[in-house]
Amino acid sequence: MKYLSIYYQLFNQDLNELNTGFIPKRKYLTFLKQQHPYLFTKYSVQINQKDKDLFSLIRFVETPFYDQEYLTTKNGFAIISPKEVSQDVFAFVLKTLELKSSEISELHVKEEGNIFHFEIIIARCFAKLSEIELCFYYYSVLMWKFLPN
Repeated sequence: MKYLSIYYQLFNQDLNELNTGFIPKRKYLTFLKQQHPYLFTKYSVQINQKDKDLFSLIRFVETPFYDQEYLTTKNGFAIISPKEVSQDVFAFVLKTLELKSSEISELHVKEEGNIFHFEIIIARCFAKLSEIELCFYYYSVLMWKFLPN
């Protein structure tokens, strides 16, 4: 666990150097392509619909390097296409997560009254990620080696 704080400090230092253009993007890109040929990210999102056009984000969790092989539908969730979801709620989710519906590989939705639960799987391309996103994924890989199972 002591290594986590070291990696966190390095991550913050790299972010500062990225913002000044000191670190080249290819450092992270090369490492990540060697470690993971595909990048799936899972977003778990809960949205509260307060009114027809008023929404609030209750919970948001991003799981990088999600292993899609082990994806199972949770109890009460339905696998649907983005066109089948309430478009007002879905537009809020896409805007909040800064996603495009074309990026979505799989969408699981559960509705409980005014609460919407989304499990969104995104297939991402390393080459299209920003330097900050690549830095985040790079240090995620390094830190996971030291996390307890």
